[in-house]
Amino acid sequence: MVAGIGQNLVQSLANEPGAPGNQNIMSSILHVLLNKRVLICCSNADFGSDYFLVISVNLVQQAPKNMKFLKACTGIILILCLLSSCITEPQKVNDQLIVRLSGEPDRLNPILSRGSVASQIENFIFQPLAEIDPVTLDFEPVLLERLPVKVLEIREDLGAVDRLDLRLKENAVWSDGRTITYNDILFTLKAIFNDEVGASRFKTALSFVKAENHDENDTKFISFYLDTAVFNADKIFINFHILPEHIYDSVGYLSDISFNKLLNGDLTVDDNQSLKLFAEQFRLEKFSRTTVIGSGPYELTNWNTGYELKLSRKKEWWGAAYEGNLFKAVPEDIVYKIIPDEQLALTALANDNVHVIAGVNPEKFKVMQQNTPEAYQYLTPEIPQYFYIILNNQSPLLSDVRVRQALAHLVDQPKMIDVVMNGYGKPLTAPLLPDGKYYDSSILPYTFDVARAKELLVQAGWEDMDDNG
Repeated sequence: MVAGIGQNLVQSLANEPGAPGNQNIMSSILHVLLNKRVLICCSNADFGSDYFLVISVNLVQQAPKNMKFLKACTGIILILCLLSSCITEPQKVNDQLIVRLSGEPDRLNPILSRGSVASQIENFIFQPLAEIDPVTLDFEPVLLERLPVKVLEIREDLGAVDRLDLRLKENAVWSDGRTITYNDILFTLKAIFNDEVGASRFKTALSFVKAENHDENDTKFISFYLDTAVFNADKIFINFHILPEHIYDSVGYLSDISFNKLLNGDLTVDDNQSLKLFAEQFRLEKFSRTTVIGSGPYELTNWNTGYELKLSRKKEWWGAAYEGNLFKAVPEDIVYKIIPDEQLALTALANDNVHVIAGVNPEKFKVMQQNTPEAYQYLTPEIPQYFYIILNNQSPLLSDVRVRQALAHLVDQPKMIDVVMNGYGKPLTAPLLPDGKYYDSSILPYTFDVARAKELLVQAGWEDMDDNG
């Protein structure tokens, strides 16, 4: 299973086989000076140790002199690479960037879409409360005025919980100029926790949310109470896309439903009926194809099925007033060409019909880099994604740590990286960004050692009964 930290944390944690981040490796969207076409090899794998057998890709960056490739990552999914101008001398920047898509998005609705193709587009339309800066790898506020600091509280109704106080930016607005308020946060959460909507993957990822509290006199401030046992819950919680309530629920089906009661299942018959009616409306094609509205720098202006999608930069975007990598949006238009066949996509690249192709087969990438080194900008950016195997520690067969260690010693990580990923990867010992502050580089991966694996299995009471090794 591939787990991506490219859309955002919630989407990564909510991934299932075939869900966002688990199909193709997310393609990175670049702002490029189109004096050269761009070919990106984003092939990752991770294999680790113990119950977390992981191999992760941390690709070496190769950038041309007139362009700086920003590391791709987001708060914990789609692989987000900012559209920023990083030229070393004044040059004219092209107004349109054409990017190849390997497939057509199923829809553009961050709560309902289930493909990595959709996620990379949604990241330029919708925004989370906070995001990982793709250069510094630090969490930075987006819709929030500042990053919240969790405060431990002991409550009679909830027990020990972490309180998270959120204050939204005063000038954060939707495309129509309506201000973004705590109602939009609550609406998005209600939609996620509404079983009729079918967003169980997100609901599971956010299951640590216990309650909320707000003051109707201050629409920019709200507090949430989170389970203290979940690692990084405070960061996961502020990293899901927020949708405008007045657009996606103009009728007000969810407005009178208490989020706390929805969490507790304390609903009336009328509440349940409203939840059902909202879901029927929310799942209409309209809210996934034509009415696609967020607070991000771009808006969907065209979707020609089977051919292309077009995003256009908003003329008066509220985020343009801010500095920083998370608020840069240079190209006037981003056109996504739907070209499933990689060879046809490469032909389009050669004919200047496409400017960027990501996720190129690593073997083909190496051959092209050797044969035509001057024809393209060849990039191998760091992609924070990993493949992993999780072992069920509660299973009687795997409950002994020595058995799990033996299995870890039987994974030939270097060979997998060399043969399967053509060398574009390195082993990790945890599902964390290797450049992040939480990653402990002093912990070494398990070595491939069959003899040691056999020793551990014998110590754990296992015996080779049929002498077949």
